[in-house]
Amino acid sequence: MATAMKEMLDKTLSSRKAQEQKVLDFLRTNEDSVMDLSISEIAQGAGVSSPTVVRFCKSLGYEGFKDFKINFQNESRKASRINEPISWESDSDKITTLMKEKSVYSVQSLFTADNMEAIDRLTDAIVKADSIEIIGMGGSAIIAEYLFKELLRYGKTVSLFSDPYMTAHNTVRKSENDICIAVSCSGTNNDVLIAANKARKDGKKIYCITNDGASPLAGMSETFIRSCTVTGFMDEGNAFSRLAQFAAVNMITLKTALSLGRESSEYRNSFKESSNYHNFISGDKDVH
Repeated sequence: MATAMKEMLDKTLSSRKAQEQKVLDFLRTNEDSVMDLSISEIAQGAGVSSPTVVRFCKSLGYEGFKDFKINFQNESRKASRINEPISWESDSDKITTLMKEKSVYSVQSLFTADNMEAIDRLTDAIVKADSIEIIGMGGSAIIAEYLFKELLRYGKTVSLFSDPYMTAHNTVRKSENDICIAVSCSGTNNDVLIAANKARKDGKKIYCITNDGASPLAGMSETFIRSCTVTGFMDEGNAFSRLAQFAAVNMITLKTALSLGRESSEYRNSFKESSNYHNFISGDKDVH
């Protein structure tokens, strides 16, 4: 499904009534012709009444069918710009506009209901974990390292593996609460899959951050956080994916700290001391 309809239908409730689900399925199948269809044609195609189509549109937060179509048209134009490639011929103003829109979209795309639920599940697993293994190879290593440093600073026992040789020789102690977090834009990186499979055989539960929910990595995971796919320069879109992944790490580590701190005043004091020291060595000398 193209970006425009996907963004609008991501608002869909899992508890949708059966008749409204028929409207949803029809729109997903006929996205390219939505702007040319009347409310009665959509109702007939979905096998429902016209009032059901109106209720469906209102459940998405729109005033009615007309408002839905106006917003769909706007989303279609936005999707076209988001996926417009940056080329050697792009002028400075065009590059600025596209970079801004692609970057903003990349971060905003993280904040879907499914991703927030996945982040909550991962946060809960991190809080309960005795030790955490983080895997990220190649370009994803920078995200893995950022997550590693943040969780280490927040008091978790964590290890980082950014090349396949490190994971092959991993002999870290294991317990039933151990987890593994893997980062891969494609979800098909062979080194990451080998490392994640080894972690799973060792008894660790796998969680991942990836662009592709249908990838092998997502398939072996307890849950996955989906980052975006946006066309970039020379069709290289992973740079924008990583903006969403950085935002995901910030959400994960913030919720981890809050969860741990709500249960323990001792943790809050320790966290404050750690943050002060972190600020001090980062160059902020005005620390008390």
